[in-house]
Amino acid sequence: FDKYIPHLDVIVNCILWTNKNPRLITKKYLAENPNTKLKVIGDISCDILGGIEITNDVTDPANPCYTYLPKTEKYEVGIKQNGITVMAIDNLPCEFPKEASAEFSHVLKNFVYEIYHANFEKSLDELELSYPIKKALIVHKGKLTKDYLYLNQYLKSE
Repeated sequence: FDKYIPHLDVIVNCILWTNKNPRLITKKYLAENPNTKLKVIGDISCDILGGIEITNDVTDPANPCYTYLPKTEKYEVGIKQNGITVMAIDNLPCEFPKEASAEFSHVLKNFVYEIYHANFEKSLDELELSYPIKKALIVHKGKLTKDYLYLNQYLKSE
């Protein structure tokens, strides 16, 4: 992952980490690369000192961020200019606004009937689904759909 870090300003980490896994961001890497572009890490997994080694505490919506200062290996509350800001709200998925959730389900319910009754044995072209649902379909009959073929570069072949 180190080869990608120099190109990143922001990372959102959602990967559960265990001791069996390598870390994505280490204190050592940050100390050895003081000119990194990296400014913000959203650590959704919130594994303390885990995959994102500078995640040393869980935050909450009232105080969502702290900043790690690689030069001194210290932490400061809030967003600071000369460090990497970490947001590690462990219940972040619960923080979506009620209105957004209600609106999404209000729109999605209009498509439930057609999705349920669609014959997914048909080819994608023959599939009787409205445009937004067909466009959102990532995999059909075990294959990536045309708009999502780029994902092949991230898949491992066995």
